[in-house]
Amino acid sequence: MAKYRYNQPDPAAMESLLTRETDSAAGTILRLAWKLGLLRSEIWSLTWDQVNFSAGEIVLAQRRVPLHDEMKEFLLCLQRKNGRASSRVVVSDRGQRPLTQQYISRLAREALDSAGQTNVRLEDLRHDCIVRHLGLEGWQQVARISGLDPISLHNHFMPYAKPADQEKKTSGRQYPRAPLDERSLQALLEKEGSSPVGLLLGLSWQAGLRLREIQKLTWSQVDLDGKKLCLPDRQVPLAPDLCTRLSAAKSEYGALSDFVILSKRAKKPMETAYLSKIAVAALVHAGLDGIHLSDLRADYLMRTRVETPILALAEESGHVTRNLVMERLGLSKSQAYQRLSRMAERGSLLLVGRRYFLPQRTVPASRHAEMILSYLSQDSAVRQDLARLLHILPRQVYPIMRKLIASGDVVLEGGRYCLSPDRMEKNASLV
Repeated sequence: MAKYRYNQPDPAAMESLLTRETDSAAGTILRLAWKLGLLRSEIWSLTWDQVNFSAGEIVLAQRRVPLHDEMKEFLLCLQRKNGRASSRVVVSDRGQRPLTQQYISRLAREALDSAGQTNVRLEDLRHDCIVRHLGLEGWQQVARISGLDPISLHNHFMPYAKPADQEKKTSGRQYPRAPLDERSLQALLEKEGSSPVGLLLGLSWQAGLRLREIQKLTWSQVDLDGKKLCLPDRQVPLAPDLCTRLSAAKSEYGALSDFVILSKRAKKPMETAYLSKIAVAALVHAGLDGIHLSDLRADYLMRTRVETPILALAEESGHVTRNLVMERLGLSKSQAYQRLSRMAERGSLLLVGRRYFLPQRTVPASRHAEMILSYLSQDSAVRQDLARLLHILPRQVYPIMRKLIASGDVVLEGGRYCLSPDRMEKNASLV
């Protein structure tokens, strides 16, 4: 039995009503609520600047709502009719003037009553839009475009979705998880600061704590001076920013309870199920769909148990390859590739050819040509000279030089690379 009830409109009656109300104020209001799920306040304040026809979306303060073809065509026609008279999308039929929120509700109520939908109100239309979307899309997408948190979706709206759809959307993940967007996650942590969600995500992603460990974590286990967590089975070093957030939280409410994670209002410990829900809610609203606390902890373990040994191996050997990482760390081909690629994207390693180097041990590929041409402007060189210059292997110099020769900047004479006459003339003209 659903805890929340709404009056579901009759789809046939609604379509018939919208056919009659082609481009009227009432028709616009009903479409924005029933087709796109906008709130009354959003309908009232909506301007044409917020309607991005090229991107096919309405840009609201807290979310972006996709425009399907029918609504896009409707709004284009409406803009041609009323766009010059007012910047507001919803205006009166006669004077093309903005309406009050109360009058918007009145127009919607009168139109719905005329169609026999006497129990249905404007808010019900938005809720029906949300329920329909839940039957078609994953709840993460619905949470993002509706502005609702996942807890409200599951408690109030999911019971009205079709049973088959509900089972499909709640059992497991709809899509495989994409690589973790570290920048978005870091931005979320900075935004949340020392809030319960900020600490929850930080302790999972930056300290690798399990959900139960986070729930039971006490201030007596937090050594801010030593910058570490003292758990029963291990000690965990604290990242500087996580240490700062914990320090701020302790100053704010540490005297109220020995537990680190407390509810925002009541300042009491929370159940693990609720902690998981608020974490997912925050991640979804940050655009990190399909990410759970377990994924954050898994990423921490991958960084500490795989990336740290990879960096040590690169320090020892001068460089690493995918095969070497697979052999030494027991990873599969795809695991080694994904981790090395991610480290390269983050700047922990530099990829030159098929080898990965420490940044301080080599030169970024984007600067190879620049440094070689600068060197050759002073003297000719063999491959070994250029390899030492770039901190790469001699065999990796060949493909770089092949491109420079093809471009006409370099020539090979007697086994030595030199600037071409054209390049030397160009350099002279720049002096």
